[in-house]
Amino acid sequence: MAVQALSPRVNLEQSRKQAKELVRAFKAGEPKVLDAIRWNHPRFRGLSDAEIQKRKFALADAQLVIARLHYIESWPKLLRYIDALERKDPRVMRFEAAADAIIAGDAQKLSAMLREHPELVHERSTRAHHAPLLHYIAANGVENYRQVTPKNVLDAGAEVDASTEVYGGGSTALNLTATSAHPRAAGVQIPLIDLLLDRGAAIDGVKPGDSTVASALANNCPEAAVALVDRGAR
Repeated sequence: MAVQALSPRVNLEQSRKQAKELVRAFKAGEPKVLDAIRWNHPRFRGLSDAEIQKRKFALADAQLVIARLHYIESWPKLLRYIDALERKDPRVMRFEAAADAIIAGDAQKLSAMLREHPELVHERSTRAHHAPLLHYIAANGVENYRQVTPKNVLDAGAEVDASTEVYGGGSTALNLTATSAHPRAAGVQIPLIDLLLDRGAAIDGVKPGDSTVASALANNCPEAAVALVDRGAR
């Protein structure tokens, strides 16, 4: 099973099929699938591949993993999310469309959406990370299929230090940008850091004892670390 094949256009039939495929891939011992299970199922967290394969992995376990790969806490909540998409729930559809516009670099579409629904700037995803739209520019801690950084960004007045639940909570757009390989590869990591700092981002993070510099170094982003120190980071 290709665990990266998930997409925002999730539906019930697809999800049920993927859960069954996940059970088969578990039995086959596919390394990427075992890794996905390790990170997305609390009963398997921290176990080696061999230890994972010794344990029972039922369809309900696979359904939980599929849900969490979509950053949704449980299978029942994934079903409710799918229902919201099928009903075209306005709040869910608007946020998802805006997130898609961000990763596509479609500033024209995003600008039009924000003019019509300015409250979008401050809304949060209904997924488990509860990320605001601003965090999607960092391509870090959100859905894997949306970890893409465009080469342009729309400055629209978002709350610069809004934090999300990923990585233990307290992650801001600056933290996520400074530690993400995707903006680095796109060549926009330093400009994004400068933009966020110019808009008042907390340079050392919002949690006591945080060090954005140390986090950048730990995630193989030395240029980000240097840029932060040059701007006065601890």
